[in-house]
Amino acid sequence: ILGFETTASTLATLCYNLAIRPEIQDRLRDEINKVMDNHDGRIDYDSVHHMRYLEACINENLRIMP
Repeated sequence: ILGFETTASTLATLCYNLAIRPEIQDRLRDEINKVMDNHDGRIDYDSVHHMRYLEACINENLRIMP
Protein backbone atom coordinates (compact mmCIF):
# COMPACT_ATOMS: atom_id res chain seq x y z
CA ILE A 1 0.00 0.00 0.00
CA LEU A 2 2.13 2.76 -1.36
CA GLY A 3 1.92 6.07 0.49
CA PHE A 4 -0.19 4.78 3.37
CA GLU A 5 2.41 5.33 6.06
CA THR A 6 3.21 8.81 4.77
CA THR A 7 -0.44 9.83 4.83
CA ALA A 8 -1.03 8.29 8.25
CA SER A 9 2.05 9.98 9.70
CA THR A 10 1.08 13.34 8.25
CA LEU A 11 -2.44 13.12 9.65
CA ALA A 12 -1.21 11.95 13.04
CA THR A 13 1.31 14.78 13.39
CA LEU A 14 -1.23 17.31 12.12
CA CYS A 15 -3.74 16.16 14.75
CA TYR A 16 -1.04 16.38 17.41
CA ASN A 17 0.02 19.86 16.35
CA LEU A 18 -3.59 21.05 16.32
CA ALA A 19 -4.19 19.51 19.75
CA ILE A 20 -1.31 21.41 21.34
CA ARG A 21 -2.29 24.68 19.63
CA PRO A 22 -5.98 25.22 20.39
CA GLU A 23 -6.00 28.72 18.88
CA ILE A 24 -4.97 27.30 15.50
CA GLN A 25 -7.45 24.46 15.89
CA ASP A 26 -10.23 26.99 16.57
CA ARG A 27 -9.29 29.11 13.55
CA LEU A 28 -9.19 26.03 11.32
CA ARG A 29 -12.55 24.80 12.65
CA ASP A 30 -14.07 28.22 11.96
CA GLU A 31 -12.78 28.16 8.39
CA ILE A 32 -14.08 24.64 7.79
CA ASN A 33 -17.51 25.50 9.21
CA LYS A 34 -17.71 28.67 7.11
CA VAL A 35 -16.75 26.87 3.90
CA MET A 36 -19.12 23.99 4.64
CA ASP A 37 -21.98 26.46 5.21
CA ASN A 38 -21.23 28.06 1.84
CA HIS A 39 -21.22 24.67 0.09
CA ASP A 40 -24.41 23.20 1.57
CA GLY A 41 -22.43 20.95 3.89
CA ARG A 42 -20.72 19.12 1.03
CA ILE A 43 -17.11 18.05 1.15
CA ASP A 44 -15.84 17.95 -2.40
CA TYR A 45 -12.92 19.28 -4.40
CA ASP A 46 -14.44 22.74 -4.70
CA SER A 47 -15.15 23.13 -1.00
CA VAL A 48 -11.73 21.84 0.04
CA HIS A 49 -10.13 24.14 -2.54
CA HIS A 50 -11.58 27.09 -0.60
CA MET A 51 -9.99 25.97 2.68
CA ARG A 52 -6.81 28.05 2.45
CA TYR A 53 -5.99 27.87 6.15
CA LEU A 54 -6.31 24.07 6.07
CA GLU A 55 -3.79 24.01 3.24
CA ALA A 56 -1.49 26.30 5.22
CA CYS A 57 -1.76 24.04 8.28
CA ILE A 58 -0.92 20.95 6.24
CA ASN A 59 2.02 22.68 4.56
CA GLU A 60 3.37 23.94 7.88
CA ASN A 61 2.98 20.48 9.38
CA LEU A 62 4.97 19.00 6.49
CA ARG A 63 7.61 21.70 6.92
CA ILE A 64 8.20 21.09 10.62
CA MET A 65 7.68 17.30 10.51
CA PRO A 66 9.05 16.18 7.12
